[in-house]
Amino acid sequence: RAVKAVIKNHYVDDWLESFENVNEAKQCIEKVINIQKTAGFELGIWKTNSEELHKWFFSSVVGTIKKIL
Repeated sequence: RAVKAVIKNHYVDDWLESFENVNEAKQCIEKVINIQKTAGFELGIWKTNSEELHKWFFSSVVGTIKKIL
């Protein structure tokens, strides 16, 4: 799913995606960020409507993006 997300759901360094649950989102986010880093990109903008995902992201991933909405 992460490769498809990078190919189909990105515009330059921005990514838009929906998930069925938080665990699915976490797994895909980590994979997409690693794919982007390998290619020399960083996620440009990140936002979620899930409080749980927001807390996880800021405790685990926050240093990997340029702008947080």
